[in-house]
Amino acid sequence: MCSSDLADTDEGRITRERLAVSMEQHGALGIYAEQALPALLGEYTRTNRPDTVRKVGEWIRDADPRAVAWLARAMAGRPDSAPDLAAFDGPVLIIRGEQDTISTETDLAAMIACAPSATVVTINNCGHLPPVEDVQATAVALSSWDYL
Repeated sequence: MCSSDLADTDEGRITRERLAVSMEQHGALGIYAEQALPALLGEYTRTNRPDTVRKVGEWIRDADPRAVAWLARAMAGRPDSAPDLAAFDGPVLIIRGEQDTISTETDLAAMIACAPSATVVTINNCGHLPPVEDVQATAVALSSWDYL
């Protein structure tokens, strides 16, 4: 039964607002990159894919602090998508990195409860960014998905 709330928690919204204010006041993207990388990237990537760590860090550091603030608030304000996922009658593919600490196993279970016929693919040795951390495995998951 799909009764989950897939929106941010109160704590998540507070954290995102703090980030937005920090970006507006200080724009400290270098500090933010150092704090965000361990959450975004899996341990395997952080240890064995230095080019990926460097590239994601560059993307964060090169971002406009105003855009980061806007994005944080947009993410905090997004509505619960559980009803939309439950109402969708088409094919659903859920790709998740096995080392993802942002979208947890609990989040995955909530999505599956809303879309019980979804195809779930777990990409090994990846965190929250499988398309960046392991492009090939993500491409295989997408290209081999039998959605008909």
